[in-house]
Amino acid sequence: MEVPFWEETYKDDTVFTFGNQPNQSITAIENLLDKSGRVLDVGCGDGKNSLYLAKQGFRNIDAFDLSVNAIEKLRRLAVAHSLEINAWTGNLCSCLRTRCLPLLILHL
Repeated sequence: MEVPFWEETYKDDTVFTFGNQPNQSITAIENLLDKSGRVLDVGCGDGKNSLYLAKQGFRNIDAFDLSVNAIEKLRRLAVAHSLEINAWTGNLCSCLRTRCLPLLILHL
């Protein structure tokens, strides 16, 4: 089985696999959201949206991805920027069974 290209770029903290700017939909609605509310970043990759929201003062950010390399990178970047993001390796089905979500970020 071929390994997706992003698995290698997720190992490099100087490269943002899918860009380093948050999705435009995030910046368009961020001022409408309560910064103390919960946010779940589904399929977060290396965390550009989670990192952005944390830098904007959002305090309850959960993020997950299927890629171990992506989550390890997100955790390293969060620590490097003194940001708190609860990041784990997982999938959407198992997450939805265990969490109540007022905001779900899902970009395909």
